[in-house]
Order: sequence, then structure tokens, then C-alpha cells
Amino acid sequence: MSLSEQFNIGARIHARTALVNTSITQSSATAATTQDGVTIDRQESGLGQYYSCKAIVSGAFGASSSMQTATLTMKFQHSEDGTTWENYSTGTEPTAAAWGSTGGTIDTTGVAAYNTVEQSVNLNGANRYIRVQVPAPTFGSCSSGHFFNVHGVVVLGGADTLPAV
Repeated sequence: MSLSEQFNIGARIHARTALVNTSITQSSATAATTQDGVTIDRQESGLGQYYSCKAIVSGAFGASSSMQTATLTMKFQHSEDGTTWENYSTGTEPTAAAWGSTGGTIDTTGVAAYNTVEQSVNLNGANRYIRVQVPAPTFGSCSSGHFFNVHGVVVLGGADTLPAV
């Protein structure tokens, strides 16, 4: 690794869309469905060299939504064929993130109603295809037609060999 590469971290990472902008419409507190993320092929040009990543899923209440609270979790999955998926346990499963307030209608400007779930993932042993999965969020005090927006990225980094120290 050259000296310029050691100081230019941006040249050593790649970001991929992990979950396209998705609006989860609610009719009740338990009506949500699981959201499967975008399949990322680790053999795509330039990605096979990375042995670690950070999976990030963010969400916010939709404008004029009456939802007061939301709880969101994330799973990181891998697959040999891109169709049959299993959870990839890395020992760093993220805790659930909570949105909103129980004291009245939430701030629909997004200031108080926006949060992020992150997971650092060691890709040693992961299969060729990876993705994030967002299990059905749980909501409090929501009514028909209100929605929660989620989206995500995976940032791949880490060299294929450790630098000399």
C-alpha cells in the first residue's frame, strides 16, 4: 500500500445501496412486513478484496404521519446463490433503534423522528452474496395510511492484507 493510499481512506472503501427507499405503510401497530435488501455480489469488480463492512439502515416517519413510536432492527444475511438466504452471525448484531416519543404526536419535520441502526460486519467466511434485511418494525399509536420510510447502505472497506506495523 502506497503512502497516498494510507492517507486517502476514500480510495479504499466502496458504498453500495443496501435497501432502496421504502415506505412502510401501516394500518395497525403490527401490520408491517419484512423488507429484504438489495443483493450485493461480492465478486463484482472491486468488491472481492474487502473483508469488512458497515451495514447502515436509517428511517424516519413520513410527513404528517400520526405514528408516535417505531422500533427497528436489522439482520445481515449471506447466500451462495443469491436466492437462498441465511443470517450471517458476526457477533455484532445491532440492538433495536427506537424513534419518536410517547408524549403526543411526533415531530414530523424529521428532527426528532429520525434514527439509524448500524452493524459492523467481519466478512471472513461470508458467502458470495450479501444483503441486509429489516424485520417488520413495530409501531405504537398509528392508524391507517400513515407511513415510515427506510433506506440503507453497505460500506465495504478493509484491505485484503493487513498493513505492516
